[in-house]
Amino acid sequence: MRRYSELRGLLAKKNSSMSQLARELGMSYPAVFNRFHGKTFWDTKQIEKIALLYGIEKNEIPKYFFNESVSKMETLRTA
Repeated sequence: MRRYSELRGLLAKKNSSMSQLARELGMSYPAVFNRFHGKTFWDTKQIEKIALLYGIEKNEIPKYFFNESVSKMETLRTA
């Protein structure tokens, strides 16, 4: 199960929180909490908005939202 440790670290680095992220996304705190705990998944629009809000480059998105095996597969495809 994905725990989004990189995303949690980014929020801390930007002095943000899951509560603030929820407000920025127009979501409830429980909805964001469930995503961070793998009960539900981020959709593409949410990922794009988080990337924009927190300065995540397009090529860095897998690091924050996908597990290592997905990131490796994407790297193999683009090589």
